[in-house]
Amino acid sequence: HAVVVRLVVCGENFVFPSFSMNFVALLDDLRLAGERKNITAQLSCLNEICTFICIGADEIVRGFPTQSYAQELVSIVKGNVSKDVDVFAVRALALILDLVPKSCTLVINAGAVPVLVQLLRPSSDCLQLCKEEVIKALEKVSLEAPQAILKDGGLLLLLHSLDQLRQDRQQMHLRVVSVVGNVCSRVKLSDWGEVSAAVPVLSQMMEAYTGLPSDEPEEDVYALLIAICTCFAHLVDRLGFSQNHLELVLSPDVASVLIASLQHFTEMLPTVVGAERKHQLVLLQNAVLKLLGLFFVTNPAVARRVLLRPELFQGVCQSLATLATTAVPTTAHLVDGSVVSADIFRQERAVGQFLELLVVVLPPLPTTHALSQPEMLVPFHTWKWEDEYHNLTEFEPAICVRVEGEYARQRREGVLHSMELSLGGRQVTLYFEEMVQLNRSSRLSRPLCRDPLP
Repeated sequence: HAVVVRLVVCGENFVFPSFSMNFVALLDDLRLAGERKNITAQLSCLNEICTFICIGADEIVRGFPTQSYAQELVSIVKGNVSKDVDVFAVRALALILDLVPKSCTLVINAGAVPVLVQLLRPSSDCLQLCKEEVIKALEKVSLEAPQAILKDGGLLLLLHSLDQLRQDRQQMHLRVVSVVGNVCSRVKLSDWGEVSAAVPVLSQMMEAYTGLPSDEPEEDVYALLIAICTCFAHLVDRLGFSQNHLELVLSPDVASVLIASLQHFTEMLPTVVGAERKHQLVLLQNAVLKLLGLFFVTNPAVARRVLLRPELFQGVCQSLATLATTAVPTTAHLVDGSVVSADIFRQERAVGQFLELLVVVLPPLPTTHALSQPEMLVPFHTWKWEDEYHNLTEFEPAICVRVEGEYARQRREGVLHSMELSLGGRQVTLYFEEMVQLNRSSRLSRPLCRDPLP
């Protein structure tokens, strides 16, 4: 093992032995410690594994024996050797999912998801830290295989775990809601039984976090509330073709919470100090407005019944009017590199949103040979492709409009198939049912993402 990799970590030199010496030898040591029931040795090996994955060079991590490690780590958690060992074993699984490319399928095939989900049960006596590592691992699984979490009953247990989280409460709640959002983005009508429990919990979280005192850390709260809106948007987008399910997703009670939150954010806007905080608050307002707009676009008949109640629609109109007239000191970067005040751009967007909402909400005019029902001018979705590290790259606006138009047409016809597209000289095929993008030359496929709240 003459080959070494020298890393600089925290200003110090570490001699990192070759992959063949480290990971294979460590796995043998871990197995031997397990056979001898030596908890101290197991903890030492697991700690080294976590350290090596974190500081390992990219070419070393890519050669990581994921399948062998996943099987051994799952076996350790199943054996319930000790609470401390469980923490390190789950942490190692979470790091593998996070840092080792294309590891998700191998970890799932090793039986990790049902084992991780069981640790979230209220009856489980695992440590709080272990549950936090479980949530981190499931967050990575949800990016590639959200159905695996749904199939093993993980969604309901994740939601129930919210009350058990004590440290970094807002950040862990954000992780849980992110998992729920990823699951909702792939949900099918047949999954409603498992997903339905998320609706009241998300509504209660929206209401609770909207009413937090102003001295709470606002950045995490804003991100959490936007994530909740995204969850609802995915449910509306995926289940909106079923009138009964849409009425359950955005019921009058849920709509009341959303609009009350919107009014609260609007009232807060003049009192918030700092351009960045004002900007975050405007983003949050826009997320709620886009969700309501998406609701109208998806099924106007249901939306009119739910939201055209005087007290609800009046709240929306008041908030939009306030947004259109309240100045917020933000800036915008133009194409030529210059920076100008973005007040006018934000106000124009608010007025545009108000007019778009009216177009959809008001009863359509009688159609004749010269007049047809107006369509939304601004698409509610953007399209992105995802690399092996789960980084999302958005298509160009013109491409997004083309793809969304074709997707909407196929959806209206009731059959989702494919679309041919040219991206920067590359010929690709988009498969809407599987949500993947295939490069026709290299045969490389990448996941697609349709974001309902761009």
